Amino acid sequence: MAQGPQGPRALIDDEDVIPFTKTFRTLESTSHYDAFSDVFDNEPPDCIKFFGHSLSEADYSYFQSIFDHVDLYGGTTTLMFLYRPNGRYDGSDLYLKVTKLINKYGDTLDNKDHGRNLLHKLILENRLSIKRVY
Repeated sequence: MAQGPQGPRALIDDEDVIPFTKTFRTLESTSHYDAFSDVFDNEPPDCIKFFGHSLSEADYSYFQSIFDHVDLYGGTTTLMFLYRPNGRYDGSDLYLKVTKLINKYGDTLDNKDHGRNLLHKLILENRLSIKRVY
């Protein structure tokens, strides 16, 4: 039986494919601990440290959920992106990846002026950093 071309959304909705999606695996693996909002009793954390994320397009919905929860623009939560250099990786690409991530999130804000200056605002408020882990 021949099928027409399927877009990415059709594949994600396919029950045979769902167990292999990152979101499904995350749901499955997080069922043993409290939800993000429960951990902080509805108070946003002072700092969120990210380590070991590729910051790729596939991870974006994960970051968007976190940024929405802490009200990244209006809140006070600091974001710290950590990396460990090794023989093949020196972390130099992380600055570009973090910039793209924050700018992409800024595009989703209702106030487009806030979205355009989000990265600058976080830097000025000392709420964004990239640090090497030894």
